[in-house]
Amino acid sequence: MFRRWAPPGPWSHFDDVMRDAFGTTTDPRAFAPDYDVRTDREAMHVVFDVPGVREADLVVEVRDGSVLAAEGGPDDRTARVLVVEGARGYQEGADGEQVFLGRRYGSFCRQLAIPDEFDGDALSASLADGVLTIDIPRRPKGAARKIPVLSGSATKRLRGGDE
Repeated sequence: MFRRWAPPGPWSHFDDVMRDAFGTTTDPRAFAPDYDVRTDREAMHVVFDVPGVREADLVVEVRDGSVLAAEGGPDDRTARVLVVEGARGYQEGADGEQVFLGRRYGSFCRQLAIPDEFDGDALSASLADGVLTIDIPRRPKGAARKIPVLSGSATKRLRGGDE
């Protein structure tokens, strides 16, 4: 997707103030959807508010990769990462004039680490009424394994719990 670049103009500072105070802007490129992450006994549920985003403009993937730390650098661990990308197109009004833009437009990309207890390969995603819902089921817990206790000189070495 191509975006028209515009140099900072006299309204740049106004955009920053409006975005910070009211969550609005005159910049048509600043779309970043809100989302919630919840868990229950069966799954992790990730819910994105994406009104005006078409199904064809959404990409949901699971990738192997580094988790980005809050500072923007790579974290010290590698994990499965849920990647959600999309775009909400901007349409100019008649004669290209805009008085005020209260909604945000453009492309976005969100990356969320999938904890090991969830199965990123078995996720499902649905889009309804401007809400993208991604369900990632929990991995089944392994059954407990009983370890025999030996007495006397008889010992058994266990390697990785497989013998």
